[in-house]
Amino acid sequence: MKPVVKKAIVVTIVLASVFLLGFAGGVIGSGMMAGRGEDHGKADKPRSYPIFDLGEFKLSLAGGKYTDSRMVSFELVLELQNQKFLEKIGGDDYWKALFRNEIISESMSQGIDSFQSPEGFLRLSEAFARRINAVTPEISGGEPPVRRILFRSMIIQ
Repeated sequence: MKPVVKKAIVVTIVLASVFLLGFAGGVIGSGMMAGRGEDHGKADKPRSYPIFDLGEFKLSLAGGKYTDSRMVSFELVLELQNQKFLEKIGGDDYWKALFRNEIISESMSQGIDSFQSPEGFLRLSEAFARRINAVTPEISGGEPPVRRILFRSMIIQ
Protein backbone atom coordinates (compact mmCIF):
# COMPACT_ATOMS: atom_id res chain seq x y z
CA MET A 1 0.00 0.00 0.00
CA LYS A 2 1.07 3.50 -0.66
CA PRO A 3 1.90 5.69 2.33
CA VAL A 4 -0.78 8.23 1.31
CA VAL A 5 -3.51 5.55 1.36
CA LYS A 6 -2.30 4.23 4.75
CA LYS A 7 -2.30 7.75 6.14
CA ALA A 8 -5.86 8.36 4.84
CA ILE A 9 -7.10 5.10 6.43
CA VAL A 10 -5.47 5.94 9.79
CA VAL A 11 -6.92 9.48 9.74
CA THR A 12 -10.38 8.09 8.87
CA ILE A 13 -10.21 5.54 11.71
CA VAL A 14 -9.06 8.19 14.20
CA LEU A 15 -11.79 10.64 13.13
CA ALA A 16 -14.46 7.92 13.31
CA SER A 17 -13.25 6.91 16.79
CA VAL A 18 -13.29 10.52 18.02
CA PHE A 19 -16.78 11.01 16.58
CA LEU A 20 -18.12 7.82 18.20
CA LEU A 21 -16.53 8.68 21.57
CA GLY A 22 -18.00 12.18 21.41
CA PHE A 23 -21.41 10.81 20.50
CA ALA A 24 -21.30 8.25 23.32
CA GLY A 25 -20.19 10.94 25.78
CA GLY A 26 -23.05 13.17 24.67
CA VAL A 27 -25.59 10.41 25.18
CA ILE A 28 -24.22 9.59 28.63
CA GLY A 29 -23.96 13.26 29.58
CA SER A 30 -27.51 14.05 28.48
CA GLY A 31 -28.77 11.15 30.58
CA MET A 32 -27.00 12.58 33.62
CA MET A 33 -28.29 16.07 32.97
CA ALA A 34 -31.83 14.73 32.69
CA GLY A 35 -31.44 13.15 36.12
CA ARG A 36 -31.41 9.56 34.98
CA GLY A 37 -30.72 7.25 37.86
CA GLU A 38 -32.22 9.62 40.43
CA ASP A 39 -35.27 8.47 42.29
CA HIS A 40 -38.14 10.83 41.64
CA GLY A 41 -41.51 10.55 43.33
CA LYS A 42 -44.64 10.28 41.27
CA ALA A 43 -45.35 13.40 39.30
CA ASP A 44 -48.36 15.30 40.57
CA LYS A 45 -51.16 15.34 38.07
CA PRO A 46 -52.82 18.68 37.51
CA ARG A 47 -55.92 18.88 39.65
CA SER A 48 -59.20 19.74 38.02
CA TYR A 49 -61.54 21.98 39.94
CA PRO A 50 -65.34 22.00 39.89
CA ILE A 51 -66.98 24.68 37.77
CA PHE A 52 -70.23 26.58 38.16
CA ASP A 53 -71.80 27.79 34.91
CA LEU A 54 -73.13 31.35 34.95
CA GLY A 55 -74.39 31.19 31.38
CA GLU A 56 -74.33 33.85 28.71
CA PHE A 57 -74.24 37.60 29.26
CA LYS A 58 -75.33 40.12 26.59
CA LEU A 59 -74.63 43.70 27.57
CA SER A 60 -74.58 47.09 25.93
CA LEU A 61 -71.63 48.84 27.55
CA ALA A 62 -70.81 52.53 27.54
CA GLY A 63 -67.80 53.55 25.54
CA GLY A 64 -64.75 55.32 26.77
CA LYS A 65 -63.60 58.85 26.10
CA TYR A 66 -62.96 58.12 22.41
CA THR A 67 -65.26 55.16 21.75
CA ASP A 68 -68.98 54.64 21.32
CA SER A 69 -71.06 52.18 23.29
CA ARG A 70 -70.72 48.60 22.10
CA MET A 71 -72.49 45.29 22.50
CA VAL A 72 -70.58 42.53 24.27
CA SER A 73 -71.62 38.90 24.63
CA PHE A 74 -69.72 36.39 26.74
CA GLU A 75 -70.15 33.13 28.61
CA LEU A 76 -68.61 32.61 32.05
CA VAL A 77 -67.91 29.76 34.41
CA LEU A 78 -66.55 29.99 37.93
CA GLU A 79 -63.67 27.72 38.88
CA LEU A 80 -64.38 26.77 42.51
CA GLN A 81 -62.04 25.63 45.28
CA ASN A 82 -63.87 22.41 46.07
CA GLN A 83 -66.85 20.20 45.36
CA LYS A 84 -68.51 20.96 48.72
CA PHE A 85 -68.92 24.60 47.79
CA LEU A 86 -70.40 23.63 44.42
CA GLU A 87 -72.92 21.41 46.20
CA LYS A 88 -73.76 24.26 48.59
CA ILE A 89 -74.53 26.82 45.87
CA GLY A 90 -75.41 24.59 42.92
CA GLY A 91 -78.98 23.76 43.90
CA ASP A 92 -79.99 27.30 44.86
CA ASP A 93 -80.94 29.77 42.09
CA TYR A 94 -80.29 32.65 44.48
CA TRP A 95 -76.51 32.27 44.13
CA LYS A 96 -76.57 32.20 40.35
CA ALA A 97 -78.74 35.34 40.25
CA LEU A 98 -76.48 37.10 42.77
CA PHE A 99 -73.30 36.15 40.89
CA ARG A 100 -74.79 37.26 37.56
CA ASN A 101 -75.78 40.58 39.14
CA GLU A 102 -72.21 41.13 40.37
CA ILE A 103 -70.79 40.36 36.91
CA ILE A 104 -73.22 42.75 35.22
CA SER A 105 -72.55 45.52 37.77
CA GLU A 106 -68.78 45.21 37.40
CA SER A 107 -69.01 45.10 33.59
CA MET A 108 -71.14 48.25 33.55
CA SER A 109 -68.77 50.10 35.88
CA GLN A 110 -65.65 49.09 33.90
CA GLY A 111 -67.09 49.88 30.45
CA ILE A 112 -66.19 48.49 27.05
CA ASP A 113 -62.52 49.50 27.25
CA SER A 114 -61.85 46.70 29.75
CA PHE A 115 -62.91 44.12 27.18
CA GLN A 116 -60.66 45.42 24.42
CA SER A 117 -57.13 44.92 25.73
CA PRO A 118 -55.45 41.87 27.26
CA GLU A 119 -54.49 43.83 30.38
CA GLY A 120 -58.01 45.20 30.81
CA PHE A 121 -59.46 41.77 30.22
CA LEU A 122 -57.24 40.28 32.95
CA ARG A 123 -58.10 43.07 35.40
CA LEU A 124 -61.79 42.60 34.63
CA SER A 125 -61.58 38.86 35.28
CA GLU A 126 -59.82 39.49 38.61
CA ALA A 127 -62.42 42.12 39.55
CA PHE A 128 -65.20 39.61 38.80
CA ALA A 129 -63.57 37.07 41.11
CA ARG A 130 -63.09 39.65 43.91
CA ARG A 131 -66.72 40.79 43.73
CA ILE A 132 -68.11 37.28 43.73
CA ASN A 133 -65.84 36.18 46.58
CA ALA A 134 -67.00 39.23 48.57
CA VAL A 135 -70.65 38.07 48.49
CA THR A 136 -70.16 34.33 48.97
CA PRO A 137 -70.02 32.47 52.27
CA GLU A 138 -66.52 31.42 53.33
CA ILE A 139 -65.41 27.84 53.05
CA SER A 140 -63.34 26.03 55.61
CA GLY A 141 -59.67 26.91 55.55
CA GLY A 142 -60.26 30.59 54.82
CA GLU A 143 -59.65 30.22 51.08
CA PRO A 144 -61.74 32.28 48.69
CA PRO A 145 -64.48 30.02 47.26
CA VAL A 146 -63.93 31.15 43.65
CA ARG A 147 -60.43 30.45 42.31
CA ARG A 148 -60.84 32.29 39.04
CA ILE A 149 -63.25 33.25 36.29
CA LEU A 150 -63.07 31.38 33.00
CA PHE A 151 -64.47 32.79 29.76
CA ARG A 152 -65.99 30.23 27.41
CA SER A 153 -66.68 32.69 24.62
CA MET A 154 -66.51 36.40 23.89
CA ILE A 155 -67.94 38.56 21.11
CA ILE A 156 -67.69 42.35 20.91
CA GLN A 157 -69.76 44.21 18.33
